[in-house]
Amino acid sequence: MVMTIPHNEARRYLRFPPDPRDVAFLDFSQKKDKFTEELAAIVVDVAPKGGCSLVFRLPKEMQIAEGQRCRIKVGDMLPLMAELVWKKEIDKDIYRCGFMFLH
Repeated sequence: MVMTIPHNEARRYLRFPPDPRDVAFLDFSQKKDKFTEELAAIVVDVAPKGGCSLVFRLPKEMQIAEGQRCRIKVGDMLPLMAELVWKKEIDKDIYRCGFMFLH
């Protein structure tokens, strides 16, 4: 029996595990002149041309929503614009989120 992944659930790009020392920083401020490290995140996986999955603690005063844009700096990469595609609360105030890089 052959199993196929429905097209809407298939990933467009191959994902890679991150370097164990890599951390990601997120900037939701939308300031174009300066990247602000608002949140630090653990990198779950990265598709250099596609996106990434991150795990982070979201402060109570901060809200995020699918479709929201931010800049993400993963490891040594330059900050990239990204869009929050999905989010899942895995523990109190701890989220695993998928981001799509915008080119």
